[in-house]
Amino acid sequence: MSIIRKNIILPELSYAIVGALFDVFNDLGTGLREKYYYSAIKESLEKRGLEVRQQAHHQLKYKEALIGKLFLEIR
Repeated sequence: MSIIRKNIILPELSYAIVGALFDVFNDLGTGLREKYYYSAIKESLEKRGLEVRQQAHHQLKYKEALIGKLFLEIR
């Protein structure tokens, strides 16, 4: 039986993401290059039914004004 806390924003999505991260860490451990963790996290998230994009650009806005662009490793 799992308990979902009500004070977490988007609890099902949050638990899926955290679960994917724990799975990768438990399986791979520490000491690898970041690119391997990114690939493993992508696989783990996709196995949970989440749509994942790697190396995506995202517009950063403040009150509808474009103030910059972000480069996201995983989106």
